[in-house]
Amino acid sequence: MTGVATAVELADGGGRFVARRARAWLAPAVAEPAPALPVIDLASGELDRAATPQIGRAVAEALDRGETHYTVRPGIPPLRRALAGRIAAEGGPEYDPAREVLIACGGQEGLFVATQMLVAPGDEVLVQDPGYPAYREAVRLANGVPVPVPVRAGDRYALTAAAVAAALTPRTRLLVLVSPGNPTGGVTPRAELEGIAALARERDLRVICDETYRAFVFDGAEQVSFAALPGMRGRTVTIGSFSATYAMGGWRAGYVVGEPALLHPVTALKQALTICSPAPSQWAALAALEGPQDEPAAAVREVAARRAVVLPALATLGLPTGDPQGGYHVFADVRATGLTGREFAQVALRDAGVRVVPGDRFGAGGAGGVRLSLVRPVPVLEEALARLRDVVEGLKVEGRRSFAHSAVPQGAG
Repeated sequence: MTGVATAVELADGGGRFVARRARAWLAPAVAEPAPALPVIDLASGELDRAATPQIGRAVAEALDRGETHYTVRPGIPPLRRALAGRIAAEGGPEYDPAREVLIACGGQEGLFVATQMLVAPGDEVLVQDPGYPAYREAVRLANGVPVPVPVRAGDRYALTAAAVAAALTPRTRLLVLVSPGNPTGGVTPRAELEGIAALARERDLRVICDETYRAFVFDGAEQVSFAALPGMRGRTVTIGSFSATYAMGGWRAGYVVGEPALLHPVTALKQALTICSPAPSQWAALAALEGPQDEPAAAVREVAARRAVVLPALATLGLPTGDPQGGYHVFADVRATGLTGREFAQVALRDAGVRVVPGDRFGAGGAGGVRLSLVRPVPVLEEALARLRDVVEGLKVEGRRSFAHSAVPQGAG
């Protein structure tokens, strides 16, 4: 097959992928089981906190000044300067705000534009499994090939250099590194990051590093800037977001940083898609960075308190979590109940009114688990755990056959 024919085939494959996703999104929704109790939703990805008043005030002042027009395409200069300063202060490289910082419409847009410009048709891209599904889909949309790299409970769901090495082939071009991880909460330690960096240098790989949950690290874990490791600044595009740390999910404010050779094409695509990020959201993000940091610190303490309740309780139920060290999601292995993650999520909603996310949504490696988010206060989490305890004990008594006789349709939950 000629090179041109190969490119056409790959492009057509990308088109088929988009068409398949469109059909899936337009398909009628499968009805959820009717919950026996009022629902406690632990499937959300957003903490139950509000943006601080200074953020709202900054936006009101910006509107009073008439800041409702296009900004310079990469983002307002004061925000880019503040962001570059924060990254350097937290152990990252020193970036030139004018040439190496892009303000995106949230981390999700940053991930999309970076992937589209760094992945060529046929490139293999290493993605963590289980991992956030947007990474795989962005790679497929770029006509790349996502290659799962297992992250395991025995490693506290950290990505290991050995797992990366085992997944490499001559077609590997890019690694997507997420730490802390979603859905697992795994934090990759410095020694493993150094091993992964050595592989990237040896195999001439580029790296997209997602640090969305960088503020949420626990149990003595260290949040290491991958781009600051030797030889990695010029190979790494780092993506971040204001959503988790500053409770700004609805503001759609994120960023992409990297050397000009990597960032210039990413900025060009972002401009083609959305011209610039919304001006009010950029001023909100600046206020978040420059204002008091008491609320983000309080959010981290609150998540720590919730982890201290949920992790041991799940272990007592025989639903191990791998003892993750970061994020505010917990990935529980439910295979001891005799159910898959999807089946367990259905039963938990139907019989206990607790909504969790089936693990297979995060890749084949997640099929035996479910994700619970620490997005509700401790008393609510304790109630959810009590309900799940009844479900697990009932499964032990009744066995899988009871589930099979009353199961709701696959795809619910």
